Amino acid sequence: MISRFTIKQDSTIEQVVKKLNSSGLKTVFVVSSKNKLIGSISDGDLRKKIYFNKNNKFKAKDICNKEPFYILDKKFNFEEIQSKILQNKYDLIPVINNQNSIIKIIEPSQINNLKEKISLIIIAGGLGKRLAPLSNVIPKPLIPIKNKPIIQIIIENFKIYFNINTFVSLNYKSQLIKSYFVNELKHLKPFNFIVEKKPLDTIGALSLINKNKLSENFFVSNCDIVCSVNLNLMYEFHIKNNYDITLLTSEHYTEIPYGCCILAKNKKTLISLKEKPKYLHNVNIGLYILNKNVMSLIKKNKPLRFDELLTKVLKKRKNSVGVFNINSENWTDIGNWESYKSSIHNVDDD
Repeated sequence: MISRFTIKQDSTIEQVVKKLNSSGLKTVFVVSSKNKLIGSISDGDLRKKIYFNKNNKFKAKDICNKEPFYILDKKFNFEEIQSKILQNKYDLIPVINNQNSIIKIIEPSQINNLKEKISLIIIAGGLGKRLAPLSNVIPKPLIPIKNKPIIQIIIENFKIYFNINTFVSLNYKSQLIKSYFVNELKHLKPFNFIVEKKPLDTIGALSLINKNKLSENFFVSNCDIVCSVNLNLMYEFHIKNNYDITLLTSEHYTEIPYGCCILAKNKKTLISLKEKPKYLHNVNIGLYILNKNVMSLIKKNKPLRFDELLTKVLKKRKNSVGVFNINSENWTDIGNWESYKSSIHNVDDD
């Protein structure tokens, strides 16, 4: 109820104190007669005003902070909001409309309820051969970066932006991964396990999920990438452009470590020599958004690569696949030894 946390601009200091005490929180918002946001008063603001002024005949509008933090309706940046709440900067956040009127007030306990409900599918059934011999003992999803399993870092990152229902596809060492989730990652619920009786390649496991349990548009992530990306912006991009699939990509330079000969059509005559040329590519990182209608193209319990699914989607509808590009420094592939060793020092899991 908005009135619990607001007070009229002409209220006295005594009325402000009473309102703070009754709300049980440290902030009240000062509003006009038409409920327009004027400012905020914290208990600290109030104490300072009383301490430095013997005359306490001030009105609420005289002592309030006239530049309070607020968010516009339907333009939530959950990463920013959650960060500010976790840093104890704000215990209440007003939501205002275009007329500057307060339409709701967010308490810390309510922040998750405002996030959009999205399904997340993590493909975690692979052998992780590139990380052998470590992956011979620990399945790739549970390999740690700064004392956290990779899969935990992925899920916690998604929880910053969305209210997620997680599905994890399993095959190799599935019981070990299940046990770890049940005993160590209870705080990441809800999560569901999809066990592949046989390897279904990079996207075939989706055929084992009841599509009625998925959100209309959902994320699919490999279990060996860590990204620093605003997932809200990627999701909005996908929805706005009505794509069936959106890929997260990044520019990547490939250098040929030799001098490359440019030949004439006869393949015998040299035209020029390029010394160690570099080529720019837009590479697929391994994080996608899919519309639920794509599920009809995945045959039940049949192996399917992601590139094969893309071909099917593009054949069915042109211009149906989008690309959301991020800087190369904003993602890490920890699926091989070199990148994993680098990620131990570079990935921030705080």
